[in-house]
Amino acid sequence: MRRCKAIVSALSVAVMFAMAGCGGGEAPKAGPSEGAAKTSGPEKTKLTVGIMPIVDLAPFYIAKERGLFAREGLDVQTYELKGSAEAVPRMKNGTMDVSFLDYISAMAAQDKGAIDLRLIADSYHAVPGTFLLMSGAKADIKAPADLKGKTIAVATLGSIATLGVEVLLKANGMSKKDVKFTEVPLPQIPAALAAGTVDAGWMVEPFITVAKGTGAKTVADLMSGETDRLPIATWGVTAEYAQKNPRTVEAFRRVITEAQRIAASDEKLVRKFVPTFTHIEAATAESMKLGTIPTALSAAPVQRVADLMHTYKYISRPIDVTMLLPKNLTPEPAPASP
Repeated sequence: MRRCKAIVSALSVAVMFAMAGCGGGEAPKAGPSEGAAKTSGPEKTKLTVGIMPIVDLAPFYIAKERGLFAREGLDVQTYELKGSAEAVPRMKNGTMDVSFLDYISAMAAQDKGAIDLRLIADSYHAVPGTFLLMSGAKADIKAPADLKGKTIAVATLGSIATLGVEVLLKANGMSKKDVKFTEVPLPQIPAALAAGTVDAGWMVEPFITVAKGTGAKTVADLMSGETDRLPIATWGVTAEYAQKNPRTVEAFRRVITEAQRIAASDEKLVRKFVPTFTHIEAATAESMKLGTIPTALSAAPVQRVADLMHTYKYISRPIDVTMLLPKNLTPEPAPASP
């Protein structure tokens, strides 16, 4: 794997998690002197940050609990998003400074001209076993070839869920025209499978475990082949914000990078934090399959997402992701191959 330290165990509530504060940790280190802050401190110190209730955000909460934001002179307030799409207008009108985003929604918005984004930190990569396509006990689906003509539940259309299924369909001689996608809130998909109102559903933990309890079966692992270790989420700001507040953006980026290195090296710590900001119980957090927490932002992995999106017509033209990196930031080198 590439300089992303694999965390072996649990994804989380969906593709996107809820946050609550966490207690006790290391005391914050002393911040810069008053004189230094005037010349090199952040332009903005009070930030509104868009978050979601999902596992990906464990490093963010670790950073808050350990005082890493305060050490950089940042006072961070959170706003819980229903999805990445909600962050776009909020960042454009200035009511949100920084946001957690899924790559597919972010690049789709960029492609449509809805926003000019700059990506400042990688957040989460999927691994085999974290995103599954499952069928209900009543469905006559034993293999991907049986999906033709079936109804598949996904949390959001035009998302990593539909993209993962389309990659699977193509590998089995089909396309999205051969199935019917329907939106179902992620927590309700296990019940929909059990009731037989849908034939198959896109699943992440803890809903994989819930669905298995109702007799649901795994049809395919959606994070393998073309999508194996695919980057899922990022942190972003608008290009205008990055230009006007380069020191603020750099300070936020330093905090997130440090927190992700802490999380990537301590799986037990991540599992301990997950129940504090998601709806996942501690027992489930202990056994769930986790994805990878990357320790640096580099263009190559993210370019994979953009290329897949173009191949499957999620964007109208190719995107060179290096253009989404702030020009005033020094990108970290690409991870070395193992």
